[in-house]
Amino acid sequence: MARGGDGSWGRPIDGWLQMIHPRLGTPWAGTLMIGAAGIALCFLPLRLLEVWSGTGLVAIYAGLAIATVAARARGLTTHAPYRMPLYPAAPVLTLVALAYIGWTNWLDPVDGRPALVATAVQIVACAGWYLLGPRRRGWRPVIPA
Repeated sequence: MARGGDGSWGRPIDGWLQMIHPRLGTPWAGTLMIGAAGIALCFLPLRLLEVWSGTGLVAIYAGLAIATVAARARGLTTHAPYRMPLYPAAPVLTLVALAYIGWTNWLDPVDGRPALVATAVQIVACAGWYLLGPRRRGWRPVIPA
């Protein structure tokens, strides 16, 4: 979620995201920023957007499966109200299925492989941005209770 209240974007972007319209009470600058990004994406080929979004979902689901295993291993889910039945079957099966999807994408040099590379570049760029920006400023993610 793009928001400026937690200080994750840094100046001046945090300030822009916090700009509220005085009469309507809406985050007008953030809305314009997201709208501009959406308009820019309209000029890319639809097939490219489909493949990129699919590959992005593969990365998200892999992250969720890895986070599930890591949280259970660190004891962070001990007092959670929900316990995953047949653990670790779901995250392991998810990772196996996603590895298969990733492999078949890699075998497709026209759409799949460029999408995997683009997603990997995006992940590395975001990790680099976090390490060089918010983390150096002492920012930590805010996890709602």
